[in-house]
Amino acid sequence: MDDGRGGTATDTVVVRVVDTTPPVLNLPADISTDATDASGAVVTFTASATDLVDGAVTPNCTPASGTTFPTGTTTVSCTATDKAENTASGSFKVTVVGTTPPSTSAFSAFSVNPLRINQRLKTFFLLSSFTLGSGNNGIDPTKEPVALTIAGFTATIPAGSFRKGSGPFGMYAFAGKIDGVSIEMLITPLGNKRFGFQAAAYGVNPSVANNSVTVGLAIGNDSGTTSVKPVIIK
Repeated sequence: MDDGRGGTATDTVVVRVVDTTPPVLNLPADISTDATDASGAVVTFTASATDLVDGAVTPNCTPASGTTFPTGTTTVSCTATDKAENTASGSFKVTVVGTTPPSTSAFSAFSVNPLRINQRLKTFFLLSSFTLGSGNNGIDPTKEPVALTIAGFTATIPAGSFRKGSGPFGMYAFAGKIDGVSIEMLITPLGNKRFGFQAAAYGVNPSVANNSVTVGLAIGNDSGTTSVKPVIIK
């Protein structure tokens, strides 16, 4: 800077360029696909993002590409953040359509031995086995309601209450209270569509009017009934 008399002065101006622009997300359109099995379908997709300063930015999506999506509609949420911590977010939907209709069939075999009813302690215990019908698509007690009927007593375990043990042939187990009655149930795969079933209840006294008791078991849309002579303890 010159004052016109030969005097000069200098100064410094700092110009700071700040990145305030978030990346631009490039997400797929909503996806629809058919289920491949009872668990749903594996769905893959491509998501990308471009930043004005940083260039390509890898987005983070939840659930991730390659996840097994259950039957129904799931929202996939994605975010992309550049080095200046500017974040862009977006989402799309993945719909998995179930193509296998639920099977509705009676057990091809159902037997109970034994059924013990302790009227004094208000408990019962039964050991049984059943075989699914030839056209059955299988059962999944972790996703289906399970109902047990003994004489005038019925207990329905809501879908999602059973837990499966580890291993490909793990047992399905439930322990809890239904309508104030403590109940334990165990379903054991035996192969060839055959299963073992046992149940115990505490705090209930099934009505036994004669020597024959009707026992019914339903798992989802599959069911069976049989008659058995119980062992009664008074």
